[in-house]
Amino acid sequence: MRRRDGKVMRMARRRIVVTGSGVVSSIGAGVAEFWPRLVSGTLGIKRIEGIDQVYRSQLACLLGPLAPEFSTAPGTLDPAAALVLQGCAEALEASRVDLAREYNPRRVGVSIGTSLGAIQTYEYLDALWLKEGLDAIPPHLFYRFPAPQIATNVCRKYGLNGPSSVVMTACAAGAMAIGQAVDWIRWGRCDAALTGGVDLFSMMSLSGFNSLHSLAPQRCQPFDKNRDGLMLGEAMAMMVLEEAEAAERRGAPILAEISGFGLSCDAEHMTIPAADGRGAAQAMQRALDDAGLKPQDIDYINAHGTGTGPNDRMETLAIKAVFGDWAKSLYVSSSKSMLGHTLGAAGAVEALATLLAVVTDTIPPTANLEEPDPECDLNYVPNVGIQHRVRHALTNSFAFGGNNAALVFSKWRDGKAGGEQVA
Repeated sequence: MRRRDGKVMRMARRRIVVTGSGVVSSIGAGVAEFWPRLVSGTLGIKRIEGIDQVYRSQLACLLGPLAPEFSTAPGTLDPAAALVLQGCAEALEASRVDLAREYNPRRVGVSIGTSLGAIQTYEYLDALWLKEGLDAIPPHLFYRFPAPQIATNVCRKYGLNGPSSVVMTACAAGAMAIGQAVDWIRWGRCDAALTGGVDLFSMMSLSGFNSLHSLAPQRCQPFDKNRDGLMLGEAMAMMVLEEAEAAERRGAPILAEISGFGLSCDAEHMTIPAADGRGAAQAMQRALDDAGLKPQDIDYINAHGTGTGPNDRMETLAIKAVFGDWAKSLYVSSSKSMLGHTLGAAGAVEALATLLAVVTDTIPPTANLEEPDPECDLNYVPNVGIQHRVRHALTNSFAFGGNNAALVFSKWRDGKAGGEQVA
């Protein structure tokens, strides 16, 4: 803002806290089910039905019966949109808030990340078009396909009239959507927000990653010497974010603070990250600077950790570049070893894992880590989670096109305030 004399007026930076969350993943639905299974190293791997041997992998981390049924009936939602509403319901119940009543609904935002949006509706429409022609496509199916509808449905459901956005920056989309909501609240555009990410399995993603020779045939082994690719997954995670003072006034069950957010772009290759990790390092450093923290303040990093050779080496180099001597003292793990690569949902579901690590002082593991790669020589917690004090934790999300995001979660009031979801 500028005064009449032209000088810039700087608004005091507002703090943002998480007061509720919701999740559906291949290892469980709901935070109470999801978290202990993640900590114990549970794998969400299932066989993909109805595909042939053309594909390098016949497995993925699928929701199975937890996913909403696909319906072509008028008035029904795309499964991804329906799943987001399920996450919002859990997050709002945990937060004990009616956003449209306790806040001005014009100052409550919705920010959701996704890579493929309503892909299941798209694939159905495509098959129907090829089989019966364009005139066979009913308008009500077309209306639910555009990705922005995922956020619009949330606004309509809960009577929210603030900014609504769907971020589609590939596999960093969930983290970037959360960061966008943080910025909205921090600089006064909103007082609260529903934010997170979603992506469901599709033949498009399976075919694409198969063509890139990126799929692991049996399991995902981030940072392991014998790793041979990623495993696709599907998931949804949502959070309620609130301006801290407002949350405290209403007696909200504050889980933790989102204290830092960093972005960068490698701008080097469509799918391969900069090998020296400079873009990833830049995002992490910006998140630290934004949080006002030093490297040694971070106790845990939830890594992007895809299980592919170039990505794991790059991330290791980037962590060393940012954290220096402290890099080998902090703990690191990859949730993708259990959840698969959930594309645009990854940044959100892994942000939730990072949040819960801070809340519970528990570090989830990297499953399937048996023989560490000498080039990946950090403290990757293997196979089963551990108890350890977590003051501040950072989560990484890197994506096609070199899009990078990092978020920092911090204990609130030195951990004295706590949430009930994971008690």
